[in-house]
Amino acid sequence: MGKKELGAVIIILILLGGVAALYFRGSEKNSGEEQGDAMCSIDEDCVPANCCHAAACILASEKPDCPGVYCTAVCEPDTLDCGQGSCACIESKCKAILK
Repeated sequence: MGKKELGAVIIILILLGGVAALYFRGSEKNSGEEQGDAMCSIDEDCVPANCCHAAACILASEKPDCPGVYCTAVCEPDTLDCGQGSCACIESKCKAILK
């Protein structure tokens, strides 16, 4: 295999690794729709379910790992972006309250 082919294979492997990392990081632990048996007590127990453009909330103990994640500055509709909503503990479940 020549240097060009080897370089192309390495670049493809790096890109595939990056896509896989983004997929697994972006597929957050919990979409906020189901929390199993975990319960909240107060609103502060709840945080956005996603690093970017969250439309759901989860327990703070299950918060996504967001350092190094870069989000767009766009205020996406129907999300918690730009003060369009907040997280609240309602009936012991974390819920997104969208305005």
